Amino acid sequence: MNGLSLITRGWVAASVASTAATATGTTDYWTIRDNMILKIEALTPSLLVGDPFRRSKQREGLREWAGRTASTAVLRRFDVRRPAPAPDPNVLNSARLVRNETIRVEVAYPVDVALYGTADIDDIEKVMRSDARQIRDCIFSAGNYVDGQHAAFVSIEEPDQASDRVWFQAFTVEIIYNEAQSLV
Repeated sequence: MNGLSLITRGWVAASVASTAATATGTTDYWTIRDNMILKIEALTPSLLVGDPFRRSKQREGLREWAGRTASTAVLRRFDVRRPAPAPDPNVLNSARLVRNETIRVEVAYPVDVALYGTADIDDIEKVMRSDARQIRDCIFSAGNYVDGQHAAFVSIEEPDQASDRVWFQAFTVEIIYNEAQSLV
């Protein structure tokens, strides 16, 4: 598992939960997602700096579009999605509740070895690893949270290299935040 150890993650999650009980700010999934997109797009890649991260705005999913397109236009296109409905929250009081849910981030890389350097497959993997560290650090950094967000635990998944046209780097992000509610 990449990221925090399970013991550390458990301790941090418990600490976040106690902080969330006294915090007053609130937010929602869409605000956190939009903020993540802005922060990822603002990154300057360490390698291949002329090819920025850009959100895929296709009507079809990133995987379908990238697999069909498989050109340089696919490089570092990413998408941020909620993979499942949000679980029932922990109610704090009549004004807010604590949500703990998962976000999935995926980044596409066309398999065109000449694009990455010396026409070696290792160059693609080097770029993907470098990008993965930057994205993880960007999302995890508390300085990039919105008001009401308490945590973003990022796990870097193994790259999906099943296709000979496009590879994908995925991240699972556990977010914890206060959401406003009005109980009457």
